[in-house]
Amino acid sequence: METVNILDVTLTNESTGHVFSQWSEECGSLNGLFRYLQREYGRCTSKVYRDLADGTTEVSGWFFEKIDRYADTNEPYKRGAWCSIRSYQSHSLD
Repeated sequence: METVNILDVTLTNESTGHVFSQWSEECGSLNGLFRYLQREYGRCTSKVYRDLADGTTEVSGWFFEKIDRYADTNEPYKRGAWCSIRSYQSHSLD
């Protein structure tokens, strides 16, 4: 069995409250992931939590934000990035 890590990313315009992009991708190793996300999406302002079946919570990711600019008007806006990690065990068919 092999652990597979999936990164879920949701980009938001925090100035208007709109979601403008969402995707998931396999991210392989988690080593260096936080630093990569910081470089890509700005400063980390919060952790993202997931509720578990037993009533507890666990950290599942981070929220990042930075000032970005609209491509058409070059006006600034605050861009948020909700980044969560899901892991599961893959099973070989052999």
